[in-house]
Amino acid sequence: MKVFLALSIQLLLIPLLGAQPSQIFRTKYDDEYTLHEYHERVQSQLEMIGHTDCLLVDFSDVRKHLEEEGQSAVHYFLSSSTLTTYVFTPNDIFKLQQDRPPELLEDIIHLRKSIYTWPFTMQKDHLSIYYNTAYKLYNLLLAPIEEIIGERLVILADGLLSSIPFDALLYQATDVTSNELSKYPFLIYKHQISFAYSLVDLASPKHFNKQADKQEILAYAPSFDGHSVMDVTARQRYLGPIAGNIPEVRAIARISPTSLRIGKKANVDNFLVEAEQYNIIHLATHAKANGIRGEYSFLAFANTKDSIEDELLYAACLTALPLRAEMVVLSACEGGIPNTEDDEKKITLAQAFHRAGAKSTLTTLWRIDDYSASVIMPSFYNNLKKGLPKDEALRNAKLAFLQEQKGPRVHPFYWSPFIFHGDMKVVRLEERMYNKPWKPIMLGVILIILMIRFKP
Repeated sequence: MKVFLALSIQLLLIPLLGAQPSQIFRTKYDDEYTLHEYHERVQSQLEMIGHTDCLLVDFSDVRKHLEEEGQSAVHYFLSSSTLTTYVFTPNDIFKLQQDRPPELLEDIIHLRKSIYTWPFTMQKDHLSIYYNTAYKLYNLLLAPIEEIIGERLVILADGLLSSIPFDALLYQATDVTSNELSKYPFLIYKHQISFAYSLVDLASPKHFNKQADKQEILAYAPSFDGHSVMDVTARQRYLGPIAGNIPEVRAIARISPTSLRIGKKANVDNFLVEAEQYNIIHLATHAKANGIRGEYSFLAFANTKDSIEDELLYAACLTALPLRAEMVVLSACEGGIPNTEDDEKKITLAQAFHRAGAKSTLTTLWRIDDYSASVIMPSFYNNLKKGLPKDEALRNAKLAFLQEQKGPRVHPFYWSPFIFHGDMKVVRLEERMYNKPWKPIMLGVILIILMIRFKP
């Protein structure tokens, strides 16, 4: 067995907000010590959340994937005292171990709350908290490895780290005011970021090789009774009307063939029957995370004829669905704000779809703005139609939104909660009939022939 430290080299890193420079260690993929140590960390992490079926990573497949996709993978492991970061590139593995800042949990909670609350209050102190925590977390998590990683990143993070809107981190200290949001150095300008639950996912595992029967999109947009709620606390609890979900799915249907389920037809009974048949599933509805029991996180559907209440589909039931979807999109949903590190033991809706067999899941970190979803989602599908990888399609949709919007809507609340997990390869969208000129021409010719043949 090779000695880990004998193969390591020391790099001078960016000082972490006044801390002493750290050390990064570099090894090759054939280093047995490094690979064994990484597997041990993964196994320990999975056992902590109740999973013991850890699949050994085939690093040759990981290397091939990273090289083909032009990606680097960054895996964070957090303990009570340390933050350990592994960086996987096509050729090397890098390891960085830092002391865990005692205020890390508070910083993440403050970052999320400052982003979520600002649009409802427009208070400068919320903007100041966001600016300080977003820059501080960037310096902790990414600044030390910037010279190693490329533009396209896959991030593996659990628990409280997984709730960070990485796109909204700030990579420079800039003198900005509340009137200059467009000048903020958002990380989305520098990196194209997606997420994964395991390096095994990057190696295209065999249990994801089934293909759905129907290649078109299945889109659900239930309607909800009641009135709109603006109070930030009530908004997190209340399943009120979603103003933009029906226009959103109709806009998607104009881009690619879509089976629409709108209003009362968007009920849970129909979804349970149809979900496994479709390659792309789009759900423009409410979703809520359960802060105590993750398996009780749910998606909301329209009530059926026999019920006066909205129908809920819980994460525990989602995992049992035999999905074959290339992509599941959860739009207009809410991820919830974590309060403790025990959140890493709670299953999310995205994880539930992943376990059910979906190759990739686009979800959100909090309950999003209806208008933003109605703009970003069609833009995202248009980018997919151009043949872009999923993460690039989403990033470009966000960047277009940032470029087109003015004033408050440039704030990260409106665009940064959308995140992707899983396989980011290109997904093929079906062409609409009127986008295939030869089809209507052929139908016209057939019609003329029939009219001539059966002319009295």
